[in-house]
Amino acid sequence: VRQPGLLGMDQDEADRLVTFPGSGVVTIKPTTKKALTIPIAAPDQEPERAIASNLSTATTFDISQIRFQKVFHLNPKNLEEYDDLTFPRLKKRWKNYQQQGEIFGISASFSESIIGLAIAEVMPDNIANLISLFVQTPYRNKGIGTRLLTYSMKESRQQECEAIQLNYHATESTLALERILEKLRCQKPKTQFFLGRATIANFVENPSKGRVHLPPESQVFPWTGLTKAEGETIKSIGESGAYPSEVCPFGNDPRLESTTSLGIRYNESVVGWLVTHRVSEDTIRYTHWWTLEPYRSQGWSIALLAAALDRQIAANIPYATFAVSAKEKPMVRFFQRRMMPYLDYTSESKTLLQPLK
Repeated sequence: VRQPGLLGMDQDEADRLVTFPGSGVVTIKPTTKKALTIPIAAPDQEPERAIASNLSTATTFDISQIRFQKVFHLNPKNLEEYDDLTFPRLKKRWKNYQQQGEIFGISASFSESIIGLAIAEVMPDNIANLISLFVQTPYRNKGIGTRLLTYSMKESRQQECEAIQLNYHATESTLALERILEKLRCQKPKTQFFLGRATIANFVENPSKGRVHLPPESQVFPWTGLTKAEGETIKSIGESGAYPSEVCPFGNDPRLESTTSLGIRYNESVVGWLVTHRVSEDTIRYTHWWTLEPYRSQGWSIALLAAALDRQIAANIPYATFAVSAKEKPMVRFFQRRMMPYLDYTSESKTLLQPLK
């Protein structure tokens, strides 16, 4: 296209790849106002009959009338238009995470309206991370979510991804997702973290206080006081498998909360940490929580928790969320037996890495 202006295109639309009948689909870069959707072939299965109730009237439709389309060249800016069609809300996601790879979507439309949307990001390691899957309430339980995920997996294969990954918090809303995964014979999601949320006033009588006494040779210190040499040592032993990558105390999250982020030194070596983040003005998240062997069995992680909770209470920060690695069995038992009575909400963080054959 030598003179795109003659076709009514503006500058943002002029960047395009043109193919001809029989050579594939046409991929067009969208404007920031609206991303392009490209029709994809109907599924091979026999169409299912279903009833969907509209917000105002009940409408009978055949699922073969649902139009599934690929959505290309998405980015955090033009995804804002689709925020009401994402779960979890992607607008919130981009406040904490930067885009790392190409984003594509699969949309489901009925009567000229999008009723469902799947969004995935192709990561640098050739894994497609499914970051959102949503179907509007009147159209759920009709097989649309299954088709959206199926097409997302197919598109991921075409982009030469080796696997598709899902990370989510288990709620009543995600039960439908797990049914879809089971229907598609995917692997069973694994629990990575046990999660909880509490009002900090519940911990005035700290359930961990006094349960563990550290020896005189140990010292609880602010995590911001970690030396460069100590940090390099912790990274090195992590590479040797001394602790799971999920609890690595280093990351790109800039919201480190210095008030409650703590470490333990024993005989001048760092043997444990509790790294926290201020996720909102009134909430601290207890994120990375670990003690190295042989001190784990002695409950030193509990001593760190007690010290951090005391500091949060003193700072009058009203809410706390917790993430306990499923691989930290002693802390999981403590969390479930001792902390759950103090929590307002509990859940699990689950993950699935499904190979794409």
